[in-house]
Amino acid sequence: MRQSVPRNHPRILFRPEDIDRLRDRLGTPPFQESFQKIREAGDAALAQPPPEFSFPHGWGTGGAEGARAFGEMKNQLNKISISITHGALLYRLTREETFRDLALKALMNLATLDLAATSYRKDHVFHHILAPMAVGLDFLWDSLGAREREEVIAVLLSRAREFHPLSVEQAFKYPLDSHAVHYGLPTMTFVALALFHEEPEAETWLGDVLRYLEYCWPGLGGDDGGWAQGFGYGELWSVQRMMHMIYVATEINFFNSPWSRHNGNHLLYFQPPYGNCPTFGDGSYNRPKGLQKQVMMVYAAVHQNPHYQWFAEQIESPLRGPHDYLLSHFFYWGPPPPAKAPEDLPQAIHMKDIDWVALHCHLADKDRNVMLQFKSSHFGSFNHSHADQNSFVLEAYGQPLLIDSGYYPMYGSPHDVTWTRQTRAHNSLLINGKGQGAWNRAAAGRIAAFVHTPDFDYVAGDATAAYQQPSRQISEDQSAFNEGIVRVVRHILFVRPDTFVILDDVETEKPATLQLLFHGLCPFHIDEANRVIRITQGPALARIHILEPGPVTFSQTDQFSTPPESGEWTNQWHLTCSFPPDGACRRLLTCITVGRSHGESRLPTVERIESIRTLGARIGDTGVLFRLNPASVGMTCRGVRADGTATNFACSGPGTS
Repeated sequence: MRQSVPRNHPRILFRPEDIDRLRDRLGTPPFQESFQKIREAGDAALAQPPPEFSFPHGWGTGGAEGARAFGEMKNQLNKISISITHGALLYRLTREETFRDLALKALMNLATLDLAATSYRKDHVFHHILAPMAVGLDFLWDSLGAREREEVIAVLLSRAREFHPLSVEQAFKYPLDSHAVHYGLPTMTFVALALFHEEPEAETWLGDVLRYLEYCWPGLGGDDGGWAQGFGYGELWSVQRMMHMIYVATEINFFNSPWSRHNGNHLLYFQPPYGNCPTFGDGSYNRPKGLQKQVMMVYAAVHQNPHYQWFAEQIESPLRGPHDYLLSHFFYWGPPPPAKAPEDLPQAIHMKDIDWVALHCHLADKDRNVMLQFKSSHFGSFNHSHADQNSFVLEAYGQPLLIDSGYYPMYGSPHDVTWTRQTRAHNSLLINGKGQGAWNRAAAGRIAAFVHTPDFDYVAGDATAAYQQPSRQISEDQSAFNEGIVRVVRHILFVRPDTFVILDDVETEKPATLQLLFHGLCPFHIDEANRVIRITQGPALARIHILEPGPVTFSQTDQFSTPPESGEWTNQWHLTCSFPPDGACRRLLTCITVGRSHGESRLPTVERIESIRTLGARIGDTGVLFRLNPASVGMTCRGVRADGTATNFACSGPGTS
């Protein structure tokens, strides 16, 4: 590391010898587009008065006013950061002194801020100050006067000495701290590289980052490439950039880790480029855009993966930036391989590191694909994860049918606390009207079985522990931990291409009411007499058959327990199927058939079949039977392909096939 880090500047994203070679390529693809974006941002900053930081009204207060002030302050810092990072890079590439002056004024504005008032201890928005200061110091090193350089170094050291124990050291103590990973490690990489060979502490800081990446990363995933916090906090662009910066400066390549090689599969299977279905975790909604395109573009080039490149090319949104990183990426990694649609990949995946499962019928084709995602994760419901073990989402032909409901106005807001992270916001199950422990690492699930074949997929999730745990930090009245929970296991059989048979196996110490929950973006049409629920979204249709023969009550609403606090939100609908107490051991059978909204008449008939110790459904020519043993559930399935070929599938129980 000591031998590899250049003694001269720059060291962040580029080495000293890179600048002249990069300058000669700025007018050619793929550099041209990113350089043009940087130039436009630099020219726009020059046309405005130099940005200066000031505290907005409402800073430090709670609620919506505090959130507004936080956003305004973050925007201020972003403008100052752009002036520094783009101005300094443009000066090195164009030699135009106006850009040096722009970057220098903004840099000294940050350097003169009061350290106590703008401390990271006050608000985590202030971590945004460190990286642009490091970039400005690194790229303007030879242009700064001795006094200016000493002033910037002193301020950067003071901030880093405070930030390092609260970020990188915090990550060692608590590897599941997402802020330490998202903000701490990348930010300290910027600072350590800017001050390396100049200040002894910088070598220690960079060494700590490398040790964390070698021994602790990824705290919220593993070798399969998953990220347990979901996609709102899962597109780790900051971590990609950090790994790239380390590679440029030290030639140590953390992209070679198993997690990095496989992280693209998390997006490919669970957030395909045409996907629209809100899914697990805070902020995990909206269709993939420029950020996801860039993440996969980087992985495609680094790992020479044609399926990742296919993903990137499916997204029409422009590249999002930061474009200085993109310039460096293009410079160091070269072109990606030709794109290849994922037609040759397995159509289902179990990411064992996070216990998520995705089932597809035509992953490469939005217009034909039916996708169900299922989660029963050992990471529990803490931080940005919800109390949603054994829940699922359903999408067909690029349209969301059964969604993960609720929104994320801000962390810990009333809507977030009373709805979004509660079990009742998910396609899941309540027991006596109560769900799983929220904000509780121990409220975990596990994938007890996963089998993938060309015609059938089977997955079983055990969420017993999640229902046995209380909620933390909030009211416990939504948690079933005092309801005598013995067993909560959900079995799902996917009969390709369009049918799902679900068995909820529940046991409680005393008879309990059960509530089966479904959520969508439009009203559910309920046929109470036939126990059939219908929901459509664009060209997609799902029919939900409630095959429990006993009494059931249907109700739906488009209201949340607490409405989202701010912003414009798409309306959502919530359906509850309530079953009265009927013994301590219950097996609820549900069948979901998917088709075109204009072709409902072509959907197969569905009927319950039952005999001694067996329970199942007949869906057209397909028969699904669950074998009910006291301690386990096995299954047998027989069907007919479109060409008339008979198919068979059997599973002896969770964990074996």
